[in-house]
Amino acid sequence: MKRILIIAVITMATSALALGQTTDKKAARSSNVEQELIKLDKEWTEANVRGDTATLDRIFADDYTVTNVQGEVLTKAQAIANLKSGVNKTESSTPDNYTLRVYGDTAVMTHRSTTKGQYKGQDASGQHRSIHVFVKRGGRWQVVANQSTRIPQQ
Repeated sequence: MKRILIIAVITMATSALALGQTTDKKAARSSNVEQELIKLDKEWTEANVRGDTATLDRIFADDYTVTNVQGEVLTKAQAIANLKSGVNKTESSTPDNYTLRVYGDTAVMTHRSTTKGQYKGQDASGQHRSIHVFVKRGGRWQVVANQSTRIPQQ
């Protein structure tokens, strides 16, 4: 009887240790993905400021859509065309306040950004809250959708 009890205790202890290591590995993997996606988001921001459409073409999935601050829904081609033509001009943008949730090959990011720029000749400066949906395809992360909302000044 004692022997069975000892075996049961050892089995439970080793199972708990194994589960703890698995959780640690998942947390480390998730942290790496979060860092990778924040870096990708900052590349995206810098590409907007520079007018670098080649970088945006790489970051945006072919089926990418954006709902912008004006409430317009644009495709990848339309968003890139707006940047090329000067319809969308970002002078500066500073993202912060990131949160991320990773679900396998899909991730949802939210953040705030302080932006200075114009859209269709109108001032589009201010603070915005954005949500981005990333999907990992072919070994790399791309954004498939995003939406931005203006944060009202208090």
